[in-house]
Amino acid sequence: MDPDGKREKAEAASFSKGGAELFSRTPRLSVASAIRGANRNGSGSGRRSPRCTAVLLLAAITSGCTMSMTGRQPQDGEGAGAPLQGNRGAAGNDDEEGGDPHQRSEEAYRNKRFLTAFHLAPDRYASLKGIDTPSMTVGMAWRSKSGTKGTSRLEQWSAIASASASRGEDVFRLGVHVLSLESGTPREDEAIGSSEERLFRPTTRLDAGVEPSVGWYREGAVSPFVELGTTPLNGILSPTVRGHAGATGRLGDRIELSADASRESVMESILSYTGIIDPTTGRGFGRVVETDGKGSASYSITERWDAAAMASLGVRTGKDVADNVHTAAELSLSYDLKLPKFDSFTVGPEYSFERFDHNQSGFTLGNGGYYSPQSLHRIGIGVNFLSLEARDLVVRGSVSPGWQHSREGGVPVFPSSEGSGRTATARKDSPDFDSEVDAVYRLTDHWSLGGLAHVERSPQFNELFAGISLRFSFGARSSLMSTDIPAFPLH
Repeated sequence: MDPDGKREKAEAASFSKGGAELFSRTPRLSVASAIRGANRNGSGSGRRSPRCTAVLLLAAITSGCTMSMTGRQPQDGEGAGAPLQGNRGAAGNDDEEGGDPHQRSEEAYRNKRFLTAFHLAPDRYASLKGIDTPSMTVGMAWRSKSGTKGTSRLEQWSAIASASASRGEDVFRLGVHVLSLESGTPREDEAIGSSEERLFRPTTRLDAGVEPSVGWYREGAVSPFVELGTTPLNGILSPTVRGHAGATGRLGDRIELSADASRESVMESILSYTGIIDPTTGRGFGRVVETDGKGSASYSITERWDAAAMASLGVRTGKDVADNVHTAAELSLSYDLKLPKFDSFTVGPEYSFERFDHNQSGFTLGNGGYYSPQSLHRIGIGVNFLSLEARDLVVRGSVSPGWQHSREGGVPVFPSSEGSGRTATARKDSPDFDSEVDAVYRLTDHWSLGGLAHVERSPQFNELFAGISLRFSFGARSSLMSTDIPAFPLH
């Protein structure tokens, strides 16, 4: 299991209206449901990120607002079947520049291009009024990852603020993420840095790291997106550029394709995220980033069956850290149960594979402090759901129990020391579990509350994540869509 996250949202989705409000990190692509909009990341990739006990928050919202999911009726032409169906392409003209506007708007709505649908037929989709209004969002998040005190354990608190605005089908976003990290106090004999001798205090925390970001997304039959930012500005090491760019598009009624390139932080430990001080020399090392390319495809076999695949290739680099090539792939099959009060509710088998050239899980000089198996195979059952669109409350979630087989190669404890001992090769066969629920609730015409809860259990570590956000829309909103669900810097 890759600590970076298991399911990855489609990259473009994190920039769409509402979802762009809180920038996501290495969004997870859920190949099992990519075409339906109930997606929760498969990170992209075989990542099981990622990225909670905030289920209590979402449970409270859900129990208090159950009537909101069904109490409001679709307006105007929305009740006429097609617009509230699953994420299928229209059988008609796919040309965005020609054809019947009503037909094109229905196709856009079905494929969750809500800005396009509203601009083509504002009277038909009155519930989308205000979806193109500027908005501002603030949020808080907490993340806890198990591990060894002072090294692989990580406690993270985040404050997030962003603003977004659209012009036509273009969406623009500015964001800032302020975070603090803590790993605890290491044992005196913990292997950290270049040798066992400690002349400096090991790095165990980061206070008020600042990550700015700016993004752009264009909604259309082909939807390009770009986001640029930096790693934390006041870490042990100087910041470096991060970001991602790509596009999603459709071929006819049944095929959806996505491709992107990214350069993102590896957020698994303080060493991999911002870097630490070598207790022997006082010099900083770490701050690992992965530069990769990824492609995915989903195919609608029938009205209920979908198949999807993803493949990625990248390299992880850092300051005084050995380069490490990372490959990953996923395959999935999903069946939509078409339950009455859901936009989609899919279930099906999943398979994922990933590997790294080297085991870089250590915290000595030359290592990156991140989980990097030489092989990891996982099979599981994925359940993904999305409640109905155009409601006061929209909920999305996923559950994925599975079984994994992994192998980690042995490495020298201190790579720079010839007399250093060596860790043993480790092989594991064991169950794992990943679940996530996120939601958005319309408090008033201008205010909405968002939340996310994530729980992950695996042989390598356990992880919890909880986030809450409050958004103000400058224009009135009569209902919310899945693209209004906020994204958080999960992994």
